[in-house]
Amino acid sequence: MLPPQGPPRPSWSGRLKLLACFLGAYALACLLPALHLASGSLPPERWSGLRLAAMGWMGLLIGLFGWLANVLLLPALALTLARKWIAASLFAGFAFLVSLDALRLAGRTIPADEGGVGTYTVRALGPAVWVWMASLLILVVGPLVLRARERRALEG
Repeated sequence: MLPPQGPPRPSWSGRLKLLACFLGAYALACLLPALHLASGSLPPERWSGLRLAAMGWMGLLIGLFGWLANVLLLPALALTLARKWIAASLFAGFAFLVSLDALRLAGRTIPADEGGVGTYTVRALGPAVWVWMASLLILVVGPLVLRARERRALEG
């Protein structure tokens, strides 16, 4: 006689697909233009999403906190892998709310160098900002969808 079997083990498939969607959107955001900058004394520049992700922590020095959303993604990703759907979605949702602070960059003057001699004015936010925010929303909605699927599979 075979021993009784419990509920089926959850598959990694949904979690891996969700992470692939998130990482794909995040990588695309790193490749796209993020900021269009202008200055009276310096030539205009366009910063990529990767450059902004690498240098974004310096925004903390001038009161811009949107970059911290990237830090909040780490627990959201770990909780998604651990199937803690609600907690993962809440962390990602909080990350998205923090990311909205990045919208304050538009029209703002930022230092162009460490001495504060030159400045740039952010003329426009590029598509990278919007794709980055969309990647955060993938981590808000995705765990809730996986939770609903898992519950449906257990019920019937």
